[in-house]
Amino acid sequence: MKQLKRFTALCLALLCIPAAFAERPDADLALDPQRKPEVLLELLGVAPGQRVLDLEAGGGYNTELLAEAVGASGEVLMQNPPWLANRVGERVEARLAQQRLPNVKPLIRDFGDLGLATGSVDRAAWIMGPHELWFHPEPEISFGEPLAVFQELARVLKPGGRILLVDHAAAAEAPLSVGGTLHRISEGAIEALAEASGLSLAVRSNALRNADDDRQSNVFAPEIRGNTDRFILVFEKPPAP
Repeated sequence: MKQLKRFTALCLALLCIPAAFAERPDADLALDPQRKPEVLLELLGVAPGQRVLDLEAGGGYNTELLAEAVGASGEVLMQNPPWLANRVGERVEARLAQQRLPNVKPLIRDFGDLGLATGSVDRAAWIMGPHELWFHPEPEISFGEPLAVFQELARVLKPGGRILLVDHAAAAEAPLSVGGTLHRISEGAIEALAEASGLSLAVRSNALRNADDDRQSNVFAPEIRGNTDRFILVFEKPPAP
């Protein structure tokens, strides 16, 4: 674990991110080799002073990374839809206890109605989450109409702002419904939604790809959990004319 902490601190130092990462929880550090946070932060282009939206933050693994990256002069909005917020509340409280992340603000809003001003966010990240738009935890619960959600994300980004999208890959020909069954979605489906919302592809990365994943299993299956084939897409909102 000490070697892992030193490795994480070195990666973040190379990105000019504060060395306070050494104080991250051990449970978070144990996830770093499979999630490669130093790669994602670099692709997103997070910098001190920025306002970043962490979509579907869950208990806050990515939130803490982003909070360190933007520093005291920045802000991270830790968004969870109400259904999920009710299930991760204790984890969020523990992470934010005693003001250990003073630049983080919880945001309990639906994906399609974020309640943020237009053009008010420098960066956004939705990591292992876009497939949720096709998941219905209960018959009457929806996380939003996919195109409307992506249009909302484009709206809150500043001109020139970036959004990082990471998800468990489904086969290219898989129906959208696998988002709710296998918890996967095809890269092409997400790319089409982002482009239909006026966003332009800036980066496509293979850093989290795994050719040994046949993309047919539920992502929570023991034989593949934590090692799924994942795509990484970064989109930009066009600069102001």
